[in-house]
Amino acid sequence: MKTQQLGFYCNLEQAKEWNGGWFHPRENPLLQVSSEQMAELKAEYRQKIEAEVTEQGAWYENLTFFVTGRKV
Repeated sequence: MKTQQLGFYCNLEQAKEWNGGWFHPRENPLLQVSSEQMAELKAEYRQKIEAEVTEQGAWYENLTFFVTGRKV
């Protein structure tokens, strides 16, 4: 197995656009929360992003695992 860091910086406005709508390969557990809870999660997320943003922007972590196999 090999890992590779494919993260990148994005600007604050792009980072704050998170909507909780993308999970893979499993189902999205956020589909089960109420709209009020989702609004709270989004607000907390935006506050955290604003607190951690740097001059380069907000870091978007995208650690990727490359796995190969072979049949024996």
